[in-house]
Order: sequence, then structure tokens, then C-alpha cells
Amino acid sequence: MKKNYLTLLILGCFILSGCTNAETTTTVSEDDGVQRTTESYTSISEDDPIDSSVSEEESAAEELAKYDAVFDKINESLDFDEFANADDEKKAEMVIEVLKDIAENGTDEYPYPLVVADSWNYLADSREVEFEFFNGVKSGYVLYDENDPYSTDQTDITE
Repeated sequence: MKKNYLTLLILGCFILSGCTNAETTTTVSEDDGVQRTTESYTSISEDDPIDSSVSEEESAAEELAKYDAVFDKINESLDFDEFANADDEKKAEMVIEVLKDIAENGTDEYPYPLVVADSWNYLADSREVEFEFFNGVKSGYVLYDENDPYSTDQTDITE
């Protein structure tokens, strides 16, 4: 009687599990006369959550690498002595020239446009050049050293 309940239970689970494809192997042991059932499940869903999460992580890592490549190209292309001694408007012009090149040619690693053409804008109040990446994400390049503790933007002057 217990064998029938076990078989019905397994059959019911198999029928109710509409989202998986199961392969059932039934073995009967000669020693104790107990029927053992082994089931292996494989997903029949095309949108396997494990595969999609891995590909999403890889995609996100690739996008971050492209963002880094843009900032690396800007930093490599600027003559630091000239850049450091220029006023903000001249610095913005220098950064925009590099962004134009990236919008047309990309970088060494990614030889295709990584910045949307004509998406840059110099923001004098915040002292940065704002621009848009290939995927619509907005970013900015700060025209001063954010980590300089002696910068007027970093120093809190109270009177």
C-alpha cells in the first residue's frame, strides 16, 4: 500500500511541476524489496535565471570597462602641465576635443564611438564637462583635482 502512495505522490509532483522536465529512474533493490525513485530535473525554460544573471554581470562589467576606457583616454590625451595651468574654460575646451575624438573613433580597446556626439556641455558653476555615454548614461569630467585638500572647492572658510 505504501508503494502506491509513494508512486502517486511522485506522479502528482511530476504532473504539478509544469516548469521542469524530469527524467525518472526507478530501481528496485533485491535486498530489501524497497522501490527507490531517482529524479533529475532540467529546466525547460529558455530564460534560465543562472545564465541570464551571469550574462547581465558580464554585460555590466563590460560597460564599466568602456566607461573607464573613456576616462583613461581623456586623462592620457591631456597634457597635464598645460591642463594644470589653464583656466577652466581652456580645460573644458581640451576635454571636449578629446570627447569629440572618442565620439568618432572610440579608444584603442574599443574602436567605435563610446560617447554620444554633441552631448557635451561645459558647466561653469560646477567646474565640469558633462557628457553622455553610448548607452545614454550621463557623466561628467571634473576640471579640478577633487582630492586636493587645498583647493578652494575643498576648503571650508568660515569667518
